[in-house]
Amino acid sequence: RPTRRLSRHRQVYMSRNAFGLFALTATLILSSLFPLLPYTESAYADTAVTRHVYNGQDLQAAIRTATSGQQIIVHQGTYNTVWLGDLAFPQTVSVVAAQNETATVASVTLLRVDNLALRGLNIVGAITVNNADDIAIDSNQIGGGIKVRDGATRTSITDNVITGGSTGIWVHNVGTAPSVNDVIITGNSVSQQTDDAISLGIANNVLIEGNDLFDTIDTSQHNDAVQISGGNHIVVRSNRMWNHDESLMFKSEPSMGSGMVVTDVRVENNIIHHNRGAGIIVGGGVDGVDFVNNTVFDNPFASLHLEGSNTHIRAWNNVL
Repeated sequence: RPTRRLSRHRQVYMSRNAFGLFALTATLILSSLFPLLPYTESAYADTAVTRHVYNGQDLQAAIRTATSGQQIIVHQGTYNTVWLGDLAFPQTVSVVAAQNETATVASVTLLRVDNLALRGLNIVGAITVNNADDIAIDSNQIGGGIKVRDGATRTSITDNVITGGSTGIWVHNVGTAPSVNDVIITGNSVSQQTDDAISLGIANNVLIEGNDLFDTIDTSQHNDAVQISGGNHIVVRSNRMWNHDESLMFKSEPSMGSGMVVTDVRVENNIIHHNRGAGIIVGGGVDGVDFVNNTVFDNPFASLHLEGSNTHIRAWNNVL
């Protein structure tokens, strides 16, 4: 009897069934050899250069026990206050929020801490940098402002969003403590403070550049975008400042300390507008401020107001 050939449709059907049976058999064999394990956080393994911290764990302890140069990745969750003292890393330890996750920290205080970076965190309260060196505060959401004080050196404050609090960025010494030196404040958005957006007192070698400083709250307490009451070698460049009592206030305050004198300031390429009083005030005891290429408009009291005794104040190429 002649052999009957299968139709092409039936051949394809049987071939697919055979492949499905093979795949199912292989899956059963592999499952018996390697049973599925439940997902655990250990899927992100710690290494010599990377460490992971999860909700409910002690972030402060993780930083204190980090190795020099290590990156600490902070995952979604809420973390208690971090208070660190007398901790010096030879190379920078970076505390970084995990990508696309919100890591919320109550507040951070660094006392005599060297080489630490905070990046991408949601800080409910304040960050305080006290007599610490080489601290980077970058791309965070901050609700209580930043304080840099008492001998801190080489502090970088970049690309943060600082909303609310008393003063947005406060850079001062207290009492007879050493001055603060070498501060970079760039690319930040600072708003809704009940005092100044940025305040400097006995701060030397400071760059304030490319920030948006706006909407301090009208509390009748002289709330400014930038108030400088002491310091030297200060550059205020390419910022946008609006809706303050004044955007820029320069006034030496020697009664508050021997170093509270303002000298050697350059103010250039800023846009200053729609303030409640003046755009800029130089309020006395100031020696050496250059105003260059600024645009200042819609300030009901004055664009640039000089009062008291000041020396070496120069202004050119401004639109007032």
